[in-house]
Amino acid sequence: MKKTILTVVAGAALGGTALAGTAPVPAACKNPAPCAPCPTEPCYLAGEIVARPFFNVTIFDDAGDHHYGDDTFYGGGLALDYFVTDKLAVGIEGSWIDTPSVVHGYNVNLTYRVTCPKNCLSLYVLGGGGVYTNGDTVGSAHIGGGAEYRFTDNLSVFADGRYAWLDGGDITLTTVRIGLGVSL
Repeated sequence: MKKTILTVVAGAALGGTALAGTAPVPAACKNPAPCAPCPTEPCYLAGEIVARPFFNVTIFDDAGDHHYGDDTFYGGGLALDYFVTDKLAVGIEGSWIDTPSVVHGYNVNLTYRVTCPKNCLSLYVLGGGGVYTNGDTVGSAHIGGGAEYRFTDNLSVFADGRYAWLDGGDITLTTVRIGLGVSL
């Protein structure tokens, strides 16, 4: 009798496990890209503060009598973005451009990102304004776009480009930035 009960219990346990199968897979993860694991939680969240140290390349498209001409310069900076929602951020940034008389830029940005549910890729557009100074201070406005890929909950890489108008459009410049994103 003991042998029969033990056999029935073991058979039910093994059979129940076999009938249970595997856990259901969320619809967004049915066909994930190779080497891109489907995240269990969203990669990008509301309330994030992201610090972005960056390297930049700037091309001045001089339309006036300013002394930069059509030259390419290098620099860097730091941006801080606060994501009001998982898609919309308000940010500030400071940068420098290594011209013969170093130019410092201070901008306020609005960023709108679109995220991919199958991996941690984000595409975004940004726009804003601020000032650039090297002894003379001029106002600026800019628009641009880019992409960010988040490797972990707190670390990402990004690349973007922007077009800016300075001094009422007398000076235009194109800037490409690459850098890291660190979520705080």
